[in-house]
Amino acid sequence: MKILWCFALSMDEYLRSSYYANITREVAVFAKRISDGAKNKAEIAVKIFNFIRDLKFGASPIYRASQVLEHLDKPLICASKAALQVACYRALGIPSRFYVWKVRVSDRTVQKINELLFTNSKRKFRSNLILYHVAAEVFIERWVISDATIDKSLCSVFRISSWDGKSDVFMDGFDYLEDLGSFKDIPEFVVKLNKGSFLPFYLRPFRSLIIKSFNKKLNLLFDRLRDISKNIGC
Repeated sequence: MKILWCFALSMDEYLRSSYYANITREVAVFAKRISDGAKNKAEIAVKIFNFIRDLKFGASPIYRASQVLEHLDKPLICASKAALQVACYRALGIPSRFYVWKVRVSDRTVQKINELLFTNSKRKFRSNLILYHVAAEVFIERWVISDATIDKSLCSVFRISSWDGKSDVFMDGFDYLEDLGSFKDIPEFVVKLNKGSFLPFYLRPFRSLIIKSFNKKLNLLFDRLRDISKNIGC
């Protein structure tokens, strides 16, 4: 009995609202609506995964779950997608948390983008940045990675994940460099990087403009890839 009681206490923190996975009334209603018709927790989780996956992936600020609802038609960074996903799971009584890795864009992905967009250009896509990647982890009999980052419209470059609610599913197209583990909420070191902590000190006064320009360029690149995906019908 004592073991079960301790387990219930440890799960409780993954059912509560947190700063980024904030369960407002709007989030709770939204979670119930998109999971309508599901017969069990696994089906609920899959329905939510499918909806979050199909939101447009791209560069953005890290939004709270309630803010993501105001940007459903805009590009969303992995952490923002995960914030809404985790909040929806928790709102429906399914323990969920955030999982974080250090990653970089794989050489294969860089090559594929250059083949599609820059074959006849001196300009090439390059990415040497080390990034923090955030995904949802959900408890359905055990903890399962439920990474809904890459949307279907980027199929010209990435393998698009489907999920059965049982097995771990990870983001395609990146090299995983370091496993940083699970967190009740999006950790501050991820938020700081998103806000420009990687910039040298002399550029930090301009970080808002630099990040805005970087995000715009990256989202334009993703839009070009989406056009290609549409044309090839993948």
